Amino acid sequence: FFPSASVSLRSPLLLPRQGLPGPSVGTGPLCLFSSSPLESSPTQARHLKRTRKEEKKNCKRPIFFFFLTGTHLREQPPTSKNRSNSHHHQPTNQPQNTTTSFSLLCFVHTRTRLNDGEKLCIRSCATFFELIGGQPLDRWKVNQQLPRAQRLSTLTLFKKGPKEWYTASYTSMIQRCFFYIPVLYLGCDLYKRHFATGNALRDGIGAGMFSGALVSGGVCWFEGMKTAQQTSSRNRALPLATLSKKLYREYGWRGVLPSLPSTFAREAVFAAGICCVTPYVHGRLKEKQLDSVVLAGCLSGVFTQILTHPFDTLKTWQETRRTSFGRSVTDIVRSEGVSFFWRGAFPRCVRGMWTFTCLYFCTSFFEDKYVLYIKNGIISE
Repeated sequence: FFPSASVSLRSPLLLPRQGLPGPSVGTGPLCLFSSSPLESSPTQARHLKRTRKEEKKNCKRPIFFFFLTGTHLREQPPTSKNRSNSHHHQPTNQPQNTTTSFSLLCFVHTRTRLNDGEKLCIRSCATFFELIGGQPLDRWKVNQQLPRAQRLSTLTLFKKGPKEWYTASYTSMIQRCFFYIPVLYLGCDLYKRHFATGNALRDGIGAGMFSGALVSGGVCWFEGMKTAQQTSSRNRALPLATLSKKLYREYGWRGVLPSLPSTFAREAVFAAGICCVTPYVHGRLKEKQLDSVVLAGCLSGVFTQILTHPFDTLKTWQETRRTSFGRSVTDIVRSEGVSFFWRGAFPRCVRGMWTFTCLYFCTSFFEDKYVLYIKNGIISE
């Protein structure tokens, strides 16, 4: 009657009485509460009371359905006096002594789907692990996308050590852990929940554009601040609010939001890749008997990063020069050549492989563990 595996499994509370088999203590979606028998020993009553308290404490959940099942007639257990002499008595036609108890069925529903707030927290934690390995790769990528006058050699950048590799990591942590990645996932979830059409390609494109529109403004501001801190030692000690005011006074709104079109193009493809392409590739690999999260993350990461790298290069150029989208394209072609659009593609592809694999694995692992803890009562609903 209740085939769902998402229900809480509790043992019945009706205790067996002497001479009568009690209900079997198996697994099932029901909690059976019984009132105390009218005639029972003090030990049975104390045991029943203590067990009922424990079961009520364990069965606290937000959704309950109670059904009163009626009465049950049961034979009165023999006392110690008449039990010893029971073999001397012959059966008679007189009615048996009975006791009446009321049984209460409690169907406890335990959810197996996380709400949006819990998903945001889990994805924030997963992004923190991604950031540990991804921030040095991002610094390497940004350095290669800078104009020649501002660019450091790879060896020089490596020798500067972790302090240089993790420049602007505080800004990146705020951006990625508390806004960027969680909101990207949330946008994809909202699109699939309200606007999904059933077509995988169409839904992937739509979810990516929807999520990209949600995060582009905030990411554009955060990325502009991060690049300003990474490329100028004078800006590294400034708080984000102070740095924003400084750039606004120098460049106007373009100083605060320097690369909105290129950021939207990058984020739309990135969101589709991380939320749609990676699960799709993983599913196809499972069909080929290759259940590899690492391979799925690497394939989707390389594909999306190569596809969006020209927009990422434009974004970095706009963040350092504060020029428009069209003017930036013209300046790059004239001064650096068309090949410059793919400069820094290798560290960015490595970052994409790490990011997609880490986020896909961590979010799936943490969500499964969280649901398991809810089922086992380790985490209260």
